[in-house]
Amino acid sequence: MAARQLTLDLCCGKKHDFDSFLGEGSEQICQQIKDIICCEPSFVYLHGGVSVGKTHLLDSSCRLALSKGNNAMYLDMRNIHAWSPDVLSG
Repeated sequence: MAARQLTLDLCCGKKHDFDSFLGEGSEQICQQIKDIICCEPSFVYLHGGVSVGKTHLLDSSCRLALSKGNNAMYLDMRNIHAWSPDVLSG
């Protein structure tokens, strides 16, 4: 039996960018994230309270990484029940 390919809504839904982020300390936060993405491809994990801009920053980060030719994937944990562990494979 052939494997079934799943379509996942993983990234870049609302077209956020760093320029439109207006959170507290936004310039410093945005610059630090840009430096991480542009200078040393790595893992970015953001945490914080409700409605502080985490999704906005993560979506912006994915867009920047992809524009630089890096791999990036935003996984909305509200949909984790629909995924298998294979979603994290290459």
